[in-house]
Amino acid sequence: MITYRKAAASIPILEGSALWVTGGSFGDTVFNTSEIVHLDGTTEEGPELPSPIEFHCMAKLAPGHFFMAGADVIEPQGNLHRIRDRNVYIYDESYSKWFFEPL
Repeated sequence: MITYRKAAASIPILEGSALWVTGGSFGDTVFNTSEIVHLDGTTEEGPELPSPIEFHCMAKLAPGHFFMAGADVIEPQGNLHRIRDRNVYIYDESYSKWFFEPL
C-alpha cells in the first residue's frame, strides 16, 4: 500500500482483482484517503472519502454502488477527539461521488 494504515476497511473490486482500502489511521492521523491495491502488488490512489474515517465497514450494494458506515471520525473542528459517525455513505462510481444519509 502507498500509506500504512490501521482500522481501515476494504472491499474486493474489479471482479476480485483488487481491493479498495478506505480510511484508517496511523498514530494520531485519521485518513480521508483510499487506495486501490491490485493482486500484482501495484497500487493507485482511490477516491477521496467524505471525511477522515476509521473503524468502519464497507459493502457492495449493486454494480458501481458501495456502502460505508459504522465509523469513528474526527470532530469537524479538527481536534483529535473521535466521535461516532451517524451517517451512511453511498459511493456511486458513475458520478465519482459520495452521497450520505443521516441515521
